[in-house]
Amino acid sequence: SSIHKFGTGADLAIALSIIGSSSLGLNDQDSIFAWGELGLGGEVKGLGQVTRAITAATRAGANELWLSSSDFELLSKMNLKYDGDMKIVALSNLAETSKPKRFQLTDVVSKTHSPKPSPTPVSYTHLR
Repeated sequence: SSIHKFGTGADLAIALSIIGSSSLGLNDQDSIFAWGELGLGGEVKGLGQVTRAITAATRAGANELWLSSSDFELLSKMNLKYDGDMKIVALSNLAETSKPKRFQLTDVVSKTHSPKPSPTPVSYTHLR
């Protein structure tokens, strides 16, 4: 309770830190960034602004972005250019952390949108 937070955006990050890296299938080289709200029943709720999450995770040096299934769905419909090596973990509820499914971000954004670029595509460069 000594953790000060504003809003509900840190809920998922706090829950994942309590669960612990070994239970999440992480190794010493993994650095995750969590983006989501946690409901009372353990459901992971989306925060939207997925491009903001990608930018923040990249700047923080994370190699995995954990977010809600609804935000994952938003992400899969976006026209993004991304050249990094980040993985995405989409969660509907906290129970799914025991066997997380990882996707390459470049696979998520390249398979589901039209090959015709939008007039102003968003571009992200992986920072290391």
